[in-house]
Amino acid sequence: MVKRFRDIAAVSVAIAVLMVFSGQVEAQERAGAEIEAIDLTVLGTIGGGYPDRAGLFLAVRLRRIPETPLALEVGLYVPWGIGANLLIDVFRNDNWRVHLLDPGVFYAWCPGFRIIRPDVERAVDITFGTGLEWQFADRWWLTVDFRFFFPEPRRVISHYGDFARRIYTQSAEGVQTWVGVGYSF
Repeated sequence: MVKRFRDIAAVSVAIAVLMVFSGQVEAQERAGAEIEAIDLTVLGTIGGGYPDRAGLFLAVRLRRIPETPLALEVGLYVPWGIGANLLIDVFRNDNWRVHLLDPGVFYAWCPGFRIIRPDVERAVDITFGTGLEWQFADRWWLTVDFRFFFPEPRRVISHYGDFARRIYTQSAEGVQTWVGVGYSF
């Protein structure tokens, strides 16, 4: 099970990185410009689902700037598990970034632990989210992120049948909120 998750995560990360870099390189080759910088942001946030699922989220966000609206985020939810998200910027200027949808995966360290609906058995959680980033000083960012954690549909629908709709409805009500600070290199 863990090996399958690692394979899926590795392929997802590779596809995301290729998407970010290929679009940027092609656009700049057509324009005859030099390749722009990579924005690497190290992020520390607190939050989660209250009161019993609060924790610390340590992450790295990788963006190809200025034209690519995608960022890859890989993070550690202390003490719960590890996750990866593809951030989709819908608005960005010098001081603000807004990202929507943000699909991703979350893998819990303990098989019995789940963010939302711990009674539902599954290998990984599928995540969706949104976020806002504000640059309040040179290279420093204040971030607010919201994440929804859903059981993977492959197993839930086949195992729980008609109860799947209720499971996903209750999962959508369990949004997690994360507030933090990041530094860009």
